[in-house]
Amino acid sequence: MKSKLLIAAVIAGSFALAGCGGGDDTAEMMPTDPVPPTAEEERIAELEDELEEAERLAEQERLAKEAAEAERQRLEMEAEEARQAANAAAARRALAGSRATGSAAGITVDPRYNMAAIVTAPAGTSPQATSQTGRWRKTSLTGRTATTVDTVEVYADVEAPDPVNFKDSEHNTGVVNEEGDVDGELTITNTAHSHLVASGSFPRTSAVAQQFDLVDRGPTQAEIDADPNDDITGTGRDTDRHPDQYSVEVSGTLQGASGRFRCGGNADATCTVQNRGDTFNFGGTWVFIPSSGTTKVLVPDAQYMWFGWWARHTPGGDPTWAFQAKHGGEVTSDNIEVITGTATYRGTAAGRYAVYQPVGGPSSTGSFTASASLTANFDTDSLSGSITGFSNDPDWTVALKPGDINNSNGSAGNDGTDTNDPGGVTWTINGAPLDSGSWEAQFYSNLPADEDTGVMPYGIAGTFQADYGTVARMIGAFGAHR
Repeated sequence: MKSKLLIAAVIAGSFALAGCGGGDDTAEMMPTDPVPPTAEEERIAELEDELEEAERLAEQERLAKEAAEAERQRLEMEAEEARQAANAAAARRALAGSRATGSAAGITVDPRYNMAAIVTAPAGTSPQATSQTGRWRKTSLTGRTATTVDTVEVYADVEAPDPVNFKDSEHNTGVVNEEGDVDGELTITNTAHSHLVASGSFPRTSAVAQQFDLVDRGPTQAEIDADPNDDITGTGRDTDRHPDQYSVEVSGTLQGASGRFRCGGNADATCTVQNRGDTFNFGGTWVFIPSSGTTKVLVPDAQYMWFGWWARHTPGGDPTWAFQAKHGGEVTSDNIEVITGTATYRGTAAGRYAVYQPVGGPSSTGSFTASASLTANFDTDSLSGSITGFSNDPDWTVALKPGDINNSNGSAGNDGTDTNDPGGVTWTINGAPLDSGSWEAQFYSNLPADEDTGVMPYGIAGTFQADYGTVARMIGAFGAHR
C-alpha cells in the first residue's frame, strides 16, 4: 500500500508542475519530491493488509473444516456399515444356532438361598455375577474349553432355611430324649454346602484337602459296662466291638445347630476335609453330633423353582452357536383335577434372540429379560399367558396360546401342531403379529393338592420358542408365582 501512495503522489506532483507553465509549452518541467503518506494513511494500509491476510486464513480454515467434516462423515458411514455387517453376520449365525439347539443335557442346577446357584455345564462354569430381583436370584456363569464358550443364566426362588425340630428332621438318625435333648447323629454326605457348615478347624482355602490325625480314644465306660467280657486288659482298647475308637472330633455348627463333627473308624481310617468354595468335600465317615439341648436345625428350602438359558459359542473361522432353555424345581404339583377356579401367575422371563434381515434393516442378536403373566383355568384345564416388556425392544410381545393342563402330572403347553390353529405362540413386532413356535410349562406346589385342601400350585416354570418368519427367532424360559 505504501508503494501505491508514493505513485499517486508523484502523479499529482507532475500534474501540478504541468499546470504552472504560464501557457509556455516549452517551459521545462522540474521534478519534485513525492508527498509522503501521513501516519494515519500508513496505519490504514497496514490494517487493510492484515485484514486481507485474516480473510485468506479464515477461508483456508473453512475449507479445512469442510474437508475434515466430510472425512468424519465418510469414516462414520464406513464404521456403521462395518458394524451392521458384523451384526448381520453374528445374527445370521445366531439365527442358525437357535434352530440347532444342541444339547444341554449335562447342565445341573443346585440353587441356594441368597447365594449364587451351583451350576454344572458341559464346559464347566464358575459364577461370574449374582443379583436379586424380587423373589428371583439370578446367577450368570461362563465356562470355557479349548474350542467352546458356554454361557448360562439361571433364576431361582429358593427361600430362607426353615428352623425344624431335630427330631422331625429327615437327617436325624437318633432319638430325642424325654427332656428334648438330642441323642442322635447327623450323617454328613461326601459333599455339603459351605454355607451350612462352619468350623474353625476346617480349611479356609481350597488348595488341598486337610487330613486330620486320629486319636485312640478307647471304649467308654458305658461301653465297658455294657460288655464286661471284652478283653481290654493291657490295651485300653476294645478291638472287637468298637471300630470307631480311632477318631477325630472338632466343634462347629451344621445347618445352624451347634455340636461336634466326628470322623473315625479303625486305625487305618483316613479323615479329610477340602474347602471347595461352594462346598466342603468330606473324605472318610463323618457325622455331626448336636450339642445337648440342641432341638433345632436349619433345613434348606426344598420347594423351589428355577429357569434359565444356556448358549454355546464355538469361535474360529466358521463360528457357530447353539441355544437351549431349561427349567426345573422340586415338589411338582399333580392331582390337579381336584382344584377348581382360576389363578393368575406373574413373574420373569429371560432368553436369547436373533434378528437377521439380509435385504436391509438392522440385524442384532443377544439376550433379553421380560415380564411373564399366565392365567390358569382349573375348571376348563387350560393355561395361557403373555411375555411383555422385552428389555431389548419394548414393542415386542409374545402371546402363549391356550394349552391343555395335564391333571396327572401338572404339566401344560401348546406344541403348535393344531391344524385349526397352528403355532403355539404369537410374536408381535411393531404391531404385526405372526403365529409360530411352541411352549411348555410345569406347575410347582409347596403343598399337596389333595382332595381335602385342593391347594392351587404356588408357581409355574416353563420354556418357549418363537419364529418371526425367516428373519427372527427367540428361545426363552420363565417362572411365575401365584
